[in-house]
Amino acid sequence: MRLLTPFACLLLLLVGCGGSYVVFEHHDAVDGCWKVTMDNNVLPSPPSTYVIQRVEFNAQRSLSNLGDVSFQFIVEYFGTSWMNIRSGMSLFVFADGSQYQLSTRDLPQREDVSSGRVSEMVVYDVTAEQMAAICRAGGVRIRVMGTGSYIETELSDKNLERLLDFCDQYVSTLPYGASAGGS
Repeated sequence: MRLLTPFACLLLLLVGCGGSYVVFEHHDAVDGCWKVTMDNNVLPSPPSTYVIQRVEFNAQRSLSNLGDVSFQFIVEYFGTSWMNIRSGMSLFVFADGSQYQLSTRDLPQREDVSSGRVSEMVVYDVTAEQMAAICRAGGVRIRVMGTGSYIETELSDKNLERLLDFCDQYVSTLPYGASAGGS
């Protein structure tokens, strides 16, 4: 695996700001995993009481030093007021008649960005089978639970196409000797 230089990562993020999504590989020094992460899969704005700037629904594949592969969905919320996404079971995914109730991996990350803007990021572990079923679904709706409210929105055709591309490249094909042990 090849590590991207800081300049390459910055370039990918700047390209991503133009409306296209990016997938980048990086080493997470905190948990010692190599990760392939989708970024900038911006969802259509849902009707809500919050003034929402942007919601992203991204996918990730992690490879531990022991060769174990795990998968995650990452929800990122950017707005002008806190949503306070819950810890625990706070993501509901409705895909082709099936419902998936997903729990957070860690505590939600919250940041006061600037000028009254805030961001929240939550990581949800999924199995390879769950990720593949959701990524290959013909229609997907998500509901993210916050304290006292929630965001619910349908993924667009473009969102689904991006998830399917990620799934085809990083979920359906595992490195030699790796095991798919999503939790």
